[in-house]
Amino acid sequence: MTFDGFPAEGFAFYKDLRTNNTREWWPGNKDRYERFVREPLEALAAELEPEFGPIKTFRPFRDVRFSRDKTPYQDHASLALNPTDGQGTLYFQFSDRGIFLAGGYWRPAKDQLDRFRALVDDSKAVEDLDILIEDLAANGLPLGDPQALKTAPRGWSKEHPRIELIRRTSLTVGQELAPAPWMSTPECLERITLGWRQVKRWGDWLNANVGASTIPVTDARGTARRGGTR
Repeated sequence: MTFDGFPAEGFAFYKDLRTNNTREWWPGNKDRYERFVREPLEALAAELEPEFGPIKTFRPFRDVRFSRDKTPYQDHASLALNPTDGQGTLYFQFSDRGIFLAGGYWRPAKDQLDRFRALVDDSKAVEDLDILIEDLAANGLPLGDPQALKTAPRGWSKEHPRIELIRRTSLTVGQELAPAPWMSTPECLERITLGWRQVKRWGDWLNANVGASTIPVTDARGTARRGGTR
């Protein structure tokens, strides 16, 4: 199946789901999801994989076990690059609010943050970082971190000239694009591809300068595994 954009019916589906997010509503509208959301999303993934690598498409169901929000279905469709250790994630999201592109290290481990902060503190090492951040922002992909620390992390002065970077707990760039006619045309693939190429520049910098975590973490089964991009 060729990806020709997300049909208008896909936007309408998520607009309706926003006010009808129940298990009773879903069966009567599942065919809309399959035709106007899942099929185009899988077609998009197939188009992107040859250039970017293996891509995972996410299921529409929410894990509500530990959430106060018990609505059963995601209010968006999404896919992401399955990164290797140290490689930055590439992420795509579609909903009635439009398209969201992002990537980098969403939940970096402590040693990754430590290495990033050390680079930020080195005026020579950070020259190329400043150029890259400015260029990505000029292309609509600024650094974003809504969960940044409110003050300086331990061992750092809150008066540090680069404290805005040092306070970060997530190392991602992102871009939100409001609904537009081109999203329902083949031009959508071109714009997403160009956006991911820009995001990948950030992931490549992180991979080359920060790298994978070496801190063992434990998965849900209690098995130790090596930390990474998270």
